[in-house]
Amino acid sequence: MDIDVTQEDNCYTIKLGGFFDTDSSPALQQKVEDIMSETYEKKDEFSVVFDLNAVEFVSSAGLRVLLMAKKMTDRQKGKMSVVTDRQPIREVFNMTGFSKILNLQ
Repeated sequence: MDIDVTQEDNCYTIKLGGFFDTDSSPALQQKVEDIMSETYEKKDEFSVVFDLNAVEFVSSAGLRVLLMAKKMTDRQKGKMSVVTDRQPIREVFNMTGFSKILNLQ
């Protein structure tokens, strides 16, 4: 999986590409934890945007990382959203109920 993190002001955009599965989830989890640590130290409002437009597949391990990111973001009073225009990925979120948990755009 490709992971590209950019930051503009207090908005972190995480662009993912490829397969979001058991093999790639630990690397993304570490990136999320790094961002949360950085935002915790600043104590400013922040947002995290996951751009999944180039993701081909999401497994339960990938969903777990997104759920963890959502919980951590909420705990620190941040905002999180997931962006994708790929119908198969949106269907995974709908079937698992994640479309009701996450701010899916």
